[in-house]
Amino acid sequence: MLPNIMLGLMVLTEAAGAGPVQPAAGTSQTAAPSVVVQSPAPSGAATGVPSTPPQFSAPASSPLGTNFNGISTGCGTPTSTLCEPVASCCKPTCGPPGRCWVEADYLMWFASGTPQPALVTASPGGTSRANAGVLGVPGTTVLAGNGTDQFGLLSGFRVRGGYWFDEGQTCGLDGSFFFLGQGSNTNSFSSPGSPIYSRPYIDGSTGLPAAELVSYPGILAGGVTTRDTLNFIGGDINLRNNLCCSCAGRVDLITGFQVLNLGETLTVTENLTALGGTPGVPAGTNIVVMDRFSTQNTFYGGQVGLAGEWWAGRWSVGARAAVGLGVVHSTVNIDGSTTITPPGGPSVVHEGGLLALPSNIGSYSTNSFGVAPSAAVNFGYQVSDHIRLIAGYSFLYLNSVARPGNQIDPVINTQQIPPATGTGTQPAGGVRTSDFWVQGVNLGMQFRY
Repeated sequence: MLPNIMLGLMVLTEAAGAGPVQPAAGTSQTAAPSVVVQSPAPSGAATGVPSTPPQFSAPASSPLGTNFNGISTGCGTPTSTLCEPVASCCKPTCGPPGRCWVEADYLMWFASGTPQPALVTASPGGTSRANAGVLGVPGTTVLAGNGTDQFGLLSGFRVRGGYWFDEGQTCGLDGSFFFLGQGSNTNSFSSPGSPIYSRPYIDGSTGLPAAELVSYPGILAGGVTTRDTLNFIGGDINLRNNLCCSCAGRVDLITGFQVLNLGETLTVTENLTALGGTPGVPAGTNIVVMDRFSTQNTFYGGQVGLAGEWWAGRWSVGARAAVGLGVVHSTVNIDGSTTITPPGGPSVVHEGGLLALPSNIGSYSTNSFGVAPSAAVNFGYQVSDHIRLIAGYSFLYLNSVARPGNQIDPVINTQQIPPATGTGTQPAGGVRTSDFWVQGVNLGMQFRY
């Protein structure tokens, strides 16, 4: 009986951490082997399989499932706070699943208007022929030009895509391409002689305002049309490196190359019929006058900026800001002609119109330093793990471009007007620059896989 009791005390004492119990003096029993009772491992202790922190798993009620699960390779754990350093071999997955993404947007943008001098004027009935359409004369009103011509809402599309090199989505490429459909603005005015329409200019020999008639009672019947068009396209490609990451959002550094191209044309066309009131011009003579100013601007440059995204359940907001620095190559083409067709006779084409004359007709080009800042914000709704609907706003600015209206020199040597009686140096050619911007909203969808 006593040996059994001693054995039980030895086991209990060892279980309590007191060490093995020695046999009492005078006994001959051999000490029982010690028995070790291990406590359960504390919660969170390493078990040979790294665990994913709970903050990187969506709540059980989240419709996104495991969109933001962390990725662990056994040498560390994903970060749990924004911008917390990450072990070099253990990166979190920043954002929805998928290392590739493609986004398509419908654009509804506005472009800055093109500056223009006064192109068409009107005068009240009874105005003398010498004062008809002349700027500064009482009663003269400007019908086209003399300010900034607006294009209204422009439609277009944009495609953006990218690829992450690593599963943790910390380094990758992204790129985009956008196109705005042709914007145009047309103004037309015609008259059988009254009302009185004219095209104003400044007489180079006197420095005073003057005007060329488009319609005047007993002199001319006809019309004048101004039309300006705009096309704008661009694209970029960037290396994207993660700076900060958490289960709630990310911030990336973007560095890359950008190309933008802006093309515009301004055309002024007159179609006139002589009424017989001008000596040497038979009634019925048809006169067509055309001035055309075309510009092309191409920006090439590097860009640097930041891009970020923040998530809350199905909703997300993304922002992007960058600045491009490079070269703008601008080209200006000026052309003009006058076609005179007498009654029953052949047409004769002369070089020069009114604002495009031999002194400025030709092609001109220049290079200038270009700055192209841009910004965008997008709001997203995650329909599924792979599809997100997007609505946002974008802005882009280019500091130095040649625009058609800026190339018009309103000072002319009238002896160059066809049929020319002499030469002159005005209007002058060249490249004159101003700035340009576009802004507007976008609606689209992003697909990740």
